[in-house]
This record gives sequence, structure tokens and C-alpha cells, in this order.
Amino acid sequence: MNLPDDLRKPWQRSRWTQAFAILIGIAPIYGMTIMTHLNKDHPYTLDEILFYSCVIAPLMLVALLILLRFLCGERFNDLNVKRARWWHDVLGTVGLTALTFGTAFFTRSYDWTAPAGQSPKHG
Repeated sequence: MNLPDDLRKPWQRSRWTQAFAILIGIAPIYGMTIMTHLNKDHPYTLDEILFYSCVIAPLMLVALLILLRFLCGERFNDLNVKRARWWHDVLGTVGLTALTFGTAFFTRSYDWTAPAGQSPKHG
């Protein structure tokens, strides 16, 4: 993004720097996913998916924001297209967290392996 008040250093404006930031920002996410998938002989469990979405993904977002700020020289305010309020972000975060944990609770309390025509066991 070239703005009139662009305060980035010349090397931060380079396309190679931007491409390098994308590579080192995205490669660990997909690399870890591919490596763990290749080293397993069974599908991911719900616990592993929740761990990835609640622990690994937020850490990767922080790493991407650090790359954006220090390698690319972009300001965090440049990410927002429109003016937002901080409480919108908090409400969205709380809502998505409740949805994630609610889904986890529901899928653990329901017997998805019950044969057709029989009522599933709860508990």
C-alpha cells in the first residue's frame, strides 16, 4: 500500500519483502498441518481440532501481525477498512468462543454412532 504519508523504509516497500513475509507467515501454518497429517494414521480428533483453533491459530495470528508491523512496516490501523469500535471485536470474540465450546459440548454429549431407527444414547 503506497500512501502519501508512507513511513516505511525503502526495503519494506519492496515486492520481495512482501512476498517473503507471506511465505514465512503462511508456511508454518500449512507445514505444521501437513506434517501432523502425514504422521498420523487416523483422522484428527475433536480435541486436536479445538487445540488448533483455540491455541495454535491465535498464536499464528499474533505472529502474522508482528510480521506485518516489523517486516512490512504496515500499521495496524491500515487493516481496518472502516472505523470500528473495540467492543464489536470483543462481542465477536465472545460469540465465536461460545459457539466453538457449545459445538464441542454438543458433539461430545450426542452418540453419533447409533444405528438408524434407534434413539441415540445421551451422556
